[in-house]
Amino acid sequence: LTLGGVLTSDGSASFTNGLGDQALVDQTTGNLDISNNVGLTGGFSVPDSFGRGTITLNDPGISSSLQFAYYAVGPEVYRLVEIDGTTAFAAGSMYSQGTAGGLSALSLNGNFAFNNFGADGSNIGIIASAGEFTTDGSTLVKAGFADVNDGSGTAITASALAGAYSIGADGRGAINLTTTSTELTNFGVYVVDPALNIEDPNNTTTGLGGALLVELDSGSIGTGVAVPQTSTSTLSGSYGIGVQAPGVNSGNFDETDFVGTLKASSGKVTGTVNLNDIGVGTTSNLAYTGTIGADTNHPGRLVLSTN
Repeated sequence: LTLGGVLTSDGSASFTNGLGDQALVDQTTGNLDISNNVGLTGGFSVPDSFGRGTITLNDPGISSSLQFAYYAVGPEVYRLVEIDGTTAFAAGSMYSQGTAGGLSALSLNGNFAFNNFGADGSNIGIIASAGEFTTDGSTLVKAGFADVNDGSGTAITASALAGAYSIGADGRGAINLTTTSTELTNFGVYVVDPALNIEDPNNTTTGLGGALLVELDSGSIGTGVAVPQTSTSTLSGSYGIGVQAPGVNSGNFDETDFVGTLKASSGKVTGTVNLNDIGVGTTSNLAYTGTIGADTNHPGRLVLSTN
């Protein structure tokens, strides 16, 4: 299940005026059912002293309501995890859209970097993509490209993309792309408060605005974000790094995840990570080295290779 949409909160206990877009894999038939303009309503509890509360979301596209625990990051950002244990195993975020009304295509105007992660119909069942695009503030998506990896053995790299988009007054809209990948075509898009940094909510100075994404293609589904691209320069300095890498090993589901640090200087990188592999176990303080290079044909795209 993937779900994205917009809701109005009364600041007390209820959500109203909700509209969403969702894709649901039928567990009986295996078919992918895509629904647009799904009405969403619900309620929520007041957060406790730790900033935790609960949400009930009524979704007519599924057989039962969705139950979430939420955790406050700040007054405009909440992290969600599904706790009903019956419909799906979902996690995500909820962001304020700022002052109600007045949202339009201009709310998603300029240069953006995006990523998307989800499931597809390939043997491995996973798809991941990232790229960048420019909008004209009206209807067009242009000057874009993306990298797509669906686990089929050959990744699509720096694939050109273009298309159209629209944003309604409620901040909900759509992006329709033309690419060499049939798995990166239709998205639901939901803009956030232009004063928010989606990836770093406590940072109020850089990378503000953007949108949440839900992929709604017939062969793949996923969720992601599009954030303003404020620089196309190479990596330099110290960073935190985190990677989730699900996959299939010898016919069995496998996943390797790691978090750690990365230092970049003069095209070289060094770092240390803590790694967890389902089939192997955990490894702490694993050192790595590598290189980082700019793609001169695609400004803003960098290639990171590690050993």
